[in-house]
Amino acid sequence: TMNIPAAIFTGIFLLGWTGGGTYVYVCKYKCLCDNATTDTSTRTDTLKKEVVKEIPKNDLKPVISPDTALRQDGKATIEGRTDALSKEEKNIIDDKIIVYFQMASINMIQTPDNQLYFVALQKYLETNPSAVVSLTGHTDNTGVADQNLIYGKNRAENVKNILISRGIKATQIETITKGQTEPLADNTTDEGQGKNRRCEVVVRK
Repeated sequence: TMNIPAAIFTGIFLLGWTGGGTYVYVCKYKCLCDNATTDTSTRTDTLKKEVVKEIPKNDLKPVISPDTALRQDGKATIEGRTDALSKEEKNIIDDKIIVYFQMASINMIQTPDNQLYFVALQKYLETNPSAVVSLTGHTDNTGVADQNLIYGKNRAENVKNILISRGIKATQIETITKGQTEPLADNTTDEGQGKNRRCEVVVRK
């Protein structure tokens, strides 16, 4: 009869021989171990390629910031851009723009048109440092003429501050006042007075 230690040794030997034989047969002879690893790696690489697909250029859409003003043709005009002006923007700069004010107020009435103009103006002055924008303040004939000269100046200064806040250099802005001396319309009507409470914005190239 076999004693207990000999039996244990024999059992361990048989277990190791069986496991080793199985490994040699499966991995070395049949090459199933490497194939399994290769297949898994291949599937992972394929999955990565499927996930990282190239987006067609036609599907890419521009990201427009909250500070973006839209031109009439629907394209984006972003404040602070330094590239060449579009044809539409050049036409805007070539034209004089007039901003208006409420009665007894130095705060300009903001509209889509004057905001669009200021966007193009900032771009133009940034790329043309020798150019200057001239702001001329006007009033209606209500009140005293001397006080209206001050009012006109304050209105021009208000527009200047708005332009500076948009990135235009103070050295490229000049302010003038005409008070009530150069009305555009009849001061005897409310409509006419409203047209005379204005600031004319002109670029001197």
